[in-house]
Amino acid sequence: EERRVAAGHPERAGKWWHHGPHPQETEASFRRRMVLLKRWLGDLAADSTEEAPPRVVLVSHGGVMQEAFGFRPNAPNCGFRAYDVARGGWTRRVADGTWLEETDLAEPAFHVLSVVRAAARVEGHHVYDIELYVAGETFTLSARESELREQVHDKVQAGLPAEVYERYRLKGLFPRWAPMGHADPSLYIQDYLSQLAVAMADPAFDLGLACAVD
Repeated sequence: EERRVAAGHPERAGKWWHHGPHPQETEASFRRRMVLLKRWLGDLAADSTEEAPPRVVLVSHGGVMQEAFGFRPNAPNCGFRAYDVARGGWTRRVADGTWLEETDLAEPAFHVLSVVRAAARVEGHHVYDIELYVAGETFTLSARESELREQVHDKVQAGLPAEVYERYRLKGLFPRWAPMGHADPSLYIQDYLSQLAVAMADPAFDLGLACAVD
């Protein structure tokens, strides 16, 4: 059974419009997708064989304008703006020639393809099946929420200064402790791991800490 969103053509897999396997996404997930959008647009221009870079008309809602292109507070209905997007997602506002401030354009240290709760419990506990893509290879593992909390979340939180942990936007993403029978937290576990992948892409991220939670 295919549990994550996949494209019909392999070259389109993992593009910015994918946020499976869950039918909804978090605010942090949307923010990361907007980074993928800009990286994708930049690659279109950089990989073009035409003499002039392609011109792309992107029709979107205001959330895309806000998060991807820094249009705040709100883009007007039927409004438009022009941007140049270079490889890597670096974006320049055409009207005044200024480059947008970017913080999370680096390629993540790994990709979280899916986190889903297994249908059957193991020794009375819910187990979560995790699929990761690292350096061209796909890995799968299964763990309880408490194991992920203790071996990943707690180690990272304890190993980073509070201001750095917050700057990496990890604060509050991992699901809190809840009684048996609470809603499926798979979406939020996936959200945390995906943001951790972005944080670990920072060259300043503590290598020893990264190895400790590997």
